[in-house]
Amino acid sequence: MNKKTTNWDNWQAATDNLIKELPYSVAEWLLEFGSLTEKLQVTIQQSIQLKVLQETQAVPEFSESKALGLASDESAMIREVLLYGSEAPWVFARTIVPQMAAPLLQSLGNKPLGSILFSNEDLHRQFLQVRQLKPRHRLSQSSGKHIALDGVDFLWARRSLWQNKQAENLSLLVSEVFLPASPLYK
Repeated sequence: MNKKTTNWDNWQAATDNLIKELPYSVAEWLLEFGSLTEKLQVTIQQSIQLKVLQETQAVPEFSESKALGLASDESAMIREVLLYGSEAPWVFARTIVPQMAAPLLQSLGNKPLGSILFSNEDLHRQFLQVRQLKPRHRLSQSSGKHIALDGVDFLWARRSLWQNKQAENLSLLVSEVFLPASPLYK
């Protein structure tokens, strides 16, 4: 019997079968359904440092627009941050929201997005997807602007679509890239 091998070069839904293909050390981070910020804090036993890299209005990548149900030329609010572990950045995160929800991101300042996602009962995760990012992928290149990725063959990443159950057109797409210093690779 042939075991199915997942194509990690594409976004994959976090199904039971997919979970079985992942090493435990990778799965425990990629498939965390609670707050990733809280998991990081528990790991380093202190508050997470967050550095806002950019907050801008721009047209998202095609796959991001598609996940959010936006027109391919529709602009959105984009926020990119680094989450630091003990001394090095562990996670590069990119959040995209439609223009009507831009105040949600603008009000965050230096607070992690998890402070909203896991305290707002109206926001629910619609899907969780995982993949490996090759160096040429846009998310790898974006994170590579801020840390050295020399010799890295791929980075693990996940993305989630969050939707407000009170307003279906209010959604957020959150992509998280696990950087080489992250405990996911240990």
